[in-house]
Amino acid sequence: MNRISKLVALITLIVFISCNKEENTTDTNYQSKKTELSHNLTSKSGNTTIEPADYGFYHNEAIKLYNEKYLQGDITKLKNTDAKKVINDLLILMKEKYPNEFDNVDTSEFLTYFDSSTTTGKFDFFDNWNKNKSIYIKNGYVSQKVSFLIDDVIANGTDYLSIINIITTFKNNNELTNSETNSVLVFQSVIENSHNLWNNNNPFSKKNPCTPRTIIADAGTSAIFFYGGPFGVLAGAASSLFVYYSDPSC
Repeated sequence: MNRISKLVALITLIVFISCNKEENTTDTNYQSKKTELSHNLTSKSGNTTIEPADYGFYHNEAIKLYNEKYLQGDITKLKNTDAKKVINDLLILMKEKYPNEFDNVDTSEFLTYFDSSTTTGKFDFFDNWNKNKSIYIKNGYVSQKVSFLIDDVIANGTDYLSIINIITTFKNNNELTNSETNSVLVFQSVIENSHNLWNNNNPFSKKNPCTPRTIIADAGTSAIFFYGGPFGVLAGAASSLFVYYSDPSC
């Protein structure tokens, strides 16, 4: 092997090691974040946790309760409502109906996700995801693999069935950790329940269909905040209301 060939081989090896190291660091951050925050939330509330497959149920419950209390079927009442108020109102409603699951939930961490100055008409999940995806991965909110799933659904999920097919293919073709499996379960649970809410039991009079944008925003936000248990439900419900309100296709 001549000198140039050796140099190329050495550079290739260095790049390969560097990429593996970065991926392993990211995965380690992801696992640590899940463990740390799950422990903190259990310590704070000391009560019932929400199973990944049940996220969609509670997601729909949050939207239904908010509608009954504040909107009465008119989504336009959300106009100029700030994110902080919606999230806090959702928390109060869910604590009243499901105290074991939502007692002592701290919403401060995901208020920065929406930005306390954000009003309903200005929030865009897709723009937020594209701008901050690398931060979510680095901080361990989602793993690299799960981010690929969300990207695929955003790019190719043209309707509900295509989204379900993408999720099924992803699960069949990837070896997932327990945390990644649970993240995907949360994502799929919210996709399925959100689709049912907006297409079969839509509580609002605003014209449908609004899928797939709204259900992707619901599920994506819930997956990002899955590590936080109950407040992941609230984040997904808030995202759902904001995107449904602002999406012109709805």
